[in-house]
Amino acid sequence: MTDEELVARMERIRVQNEKIKEKRQVCHNAMNFRRNLDLTILKKAIDDEEEFNKISADDIDVRQRKEHQARLQAEVDRERQKVAQKKLAQLQNRAWDAGKKGPAEQGSAPRAEKNSFWGVSKVEANGDIKPGKHELD
Repeated sequence: MTDEELVARMERIRVQNEKIKEKRQVCHNAMNFRRNLDLTILKKAIDDEEEFNKISADDIDVRQRKEHQARLQAEVDRERQKVAQKKLAQLQNRAWDAGKKGPAEQGSAPRAEKNSFWGVSKVEANGDIKPGKHELD
């Protein structure tokens, strides 16, 4: 082999090596891109999962608050029902007492009352009211 052939061959080998290095670099860059893409996708998936868990936790808090509010409202409703039943019982007792005879109807004399606001000083047996002193002036 002559020196010129040797130089030409060395040049072809150098060019081939450059092409191989370029292909390796392209492949390496593609692998790095894919690895970075996979890491980006993985990071996005982790972020999405954390967001979902946060939203789920917020939903759980909202649901718990609603359940607590419903329990409180049920207790308030029960108390209101008790009060309503008590008032109804008192009303029925008053209706039962309405048929009873009062002291005037039973034949006893009514009590004399003193009420300074109205000036009542005496109630007569027949139910007439005598005015107090200040009403006569």
